[in-house]
Amino acid sequence: MQAEGGRWDDYAGEKACRMLREMLDQVHRDDPVKGKWRAPMTTKGVIWVEASDLAFGVQVEIDGVPVEDAAWLRKRDDYSHINVAELEAALKGVNLGAKWGLKDITIFTDSATVCGWIKTTLSEERRVKTKGAAELLVKTRLGTLKNLIDELELKIEVTCVSSMSNKADKLRRVEEEWLKGDDTTHSTAHIVTTGINLRELHNQHHFGVEWTWCLA
Repeated sequence: MQAEGGRWDDYAGEKACRMLREMLDQVHRDDPVKGKWRAPMTTKGVIWVEASDLAFGVQVEIDGVPVEDAAWLRKRDDYSHINVAELEAALKGVNLGAKWGLKDITIFTDSATVCGWIKTTLSEERRVKTKGAAELLVKTRLGTLKNLIDELELKIEVTCVSSMSNKADKLRRVEEEWLKGDDTTHSTAHIVTTGINLRELHNQHHFGVEWTWCLA
């Protein structure tokens, strides 16, 4: 989003505030994690994973109850094939499930290709065959997934579902209106002329996702 102002305490602007209000309303309305804040004590769980050109989405269920969901925006320079992104989402999902102490995990994905890759990797009957520029990326992620499974002694099953049935699908969606460009250029120009190093400003005030979650 494009915010107005050059300093951290400047007014962000009506457009940025409106988008934040819409985001908070949508999270309050559609966030799948609701109800009693007490997750069932078990090592068996279900992980729904999804990816798009914009984001990754993961939802963790224990005993049929959604206990955590997460979304990550893909980097602007991430031009990986969608199948690589779907595989990355599966890897993120397993990592998230491991943090909940899950040992017996069922992964639901709507990518038949990724489902086949993971099944082949788990069976160890043959090597995964893939062609194209993404071959190394695919094999690297599958190797990381296999090492994670072996190291944590996980039992993994993977099932392919339709996109409409994938509970993580809504987590990676972005409002179409938000993707439209802004006709005004004064906000961007102001930020450039202030000489602010946005990366230094971010690193100075952002503690990281894990620490922010802890403080919350």
